[in-house]
Amino acid sequence: MHKNSQAALEFLTTYAWAFLVIIIMVGALAYFGVLSPSKLLPDRCNFGSEVGCNKDFMVVKDADTGTLTMRVENNFGTAVTIPIGGVTITTDIQGITACTEKIDTTDTTTTAFTWDSDKTVSLTADCTNAAASLVPKEKVKFQIEIKYFPVAAGATYTKFVYGEVFTTIQT
Repeated sequence: MHKNSQAALEFLTTYAWAFLVIIIMVGALAYFGVLSPSKLLPDRCNFGSEVGCNKDFMVVKDADTGTLTMRVENNFGTAVTIPIGGVTITTDIQGITACTEKIDTTDTTTTAFTWDSDKTVSLTADCTNAAASLVPKEKVKFQIEIKYFPVAAGATYTKFVYGEVFTTIQT
């Protein structure tokens, strides 16, 4: 019986070392970002049916200024007004603060913007400290909230549309 237990112990020891080597290799690959699942996921833009995203030039980031720009299309079926401060862009990246959103170079913090039906516009966010926090070729998720109301209805009928953009930061 002694030889059987020795054989079992040798078997377990041999495979324990092999298992330990595999765990160390997987840990090293994960540490250096080779196994990062976010790098394997495709870019996406989800706003529902109201707002469309143009995939050809979805998100571009100016590496020097920290400006994020994306193209979105009005699919509401009617012209809408985006009131003062009606766009909010947030992210879970630490260090990005005080984003100022603009639509087609109109500062939405001081001016309402009328968005005609089926028109594509540039949505821009200038974020303080974003130049240091957004790393080129890294994936980032942004949450976007657009407050709007139909031009014909007026501000009494204000609604919200929420979107999410998961993209690779371009230089």
